[in-house]
Amino acid sequence: MGGRIYGVYAMVKYKILLFDADETLLDFPASEKEALKKVLEHFGIRYSEEFRATFSAINLALWKQLEKGLVTRDIIRIRRFEQFVHACELAYVDAADLPEGVL
Repeated sequence: MGGRIYGVYAMVKYKILLFDADETLLDFPASEKEALKKVLEHFGIRYSEEFRATFSAINLALWKQLEKGLVTRDIIRIRRFEQFVHACELAYVDAADLPEGVL
């Protein structure tokens, strides 16, 4: 990159630098798993891979709706948990009882 100036390479100056964070810089599946474990633990529910798979499918479907402009990020934060609770038949769990910052 750039030209050689007295044994040192001149750096090219970029106006924009993009990072591909998904699965490169950030491990979203691992973060999702740890967050779900904490939420379930808060309610006294033992984590399982079945719960993770259910939550992940719901979360992915909602993010696809966001890409189409059908929902907002704020809606996703609440709806994914509501749908997860319903899908897993955890009727005694209420999103209003979640600790601050979990969703």
